[in-house]
Amino acid sequence: MENPHEERQIVILERINKNTVKTIELMNEANKCLAELYRANESIRTVAALTDKYRRNVYYNLSNVQTKREPRPVDGDLTREDVS
Repeated sequence: MENPHEERQIVILERINKNTVKTIELMNEANKCLAELYRANESIRTVAALTDKYRRNVYYNLSNVQTKREPRPVDGDLTREDVS
């Protein structure tokens, strides 16, 4: 005696298999595109890292300059006290 649902189950399994194969192909294509984008953006990441390092250096140098005392006047320079 044959299973009455066997034929329908086989059709459904074939559809699942076909859809799974298509999904795997699309995922592989998406992975290839992402890898290409990753390689294309490598130079942008390098520039961003250099810019970030430059910004940190500028901030460090500016904070060091601001903490230093005012320079002393050189002989012959007028200060506000001399002008009054």
